[in-house]
Amino acid sequence: MRRVYVCLELEGEEEKLKALRSALEPEILSPPGEKGEARIVLKGGKLVLEMWSDSIGGARALINSYLYLLASAMNSLEEVEKA
Repeated sequence: MRRVYVCLELEGEEEKLKALRSALEPEILSPPGEKGEARIVLKGGKLVLEMWSDSIGGARALINSYLYLLASAMNSLEEVEKA
């Protein structure tokens, strides 16, 4: 059986990348469904989010979920910086 693999890499300030990783870790440690699995690490000044799924639909769902969470966390960081 073939698996779908997706890797997202974000570059930025290390402090912000750490905050983003902390925001996503709870979701990765206990995902809501059986769509696939994910891993998030900081390496080489990049935040690397890897995702695996058994189907294209599952991969799409993972990508959408994690992109939404990343966007929300990034918006929160921006608001905190403004304050």
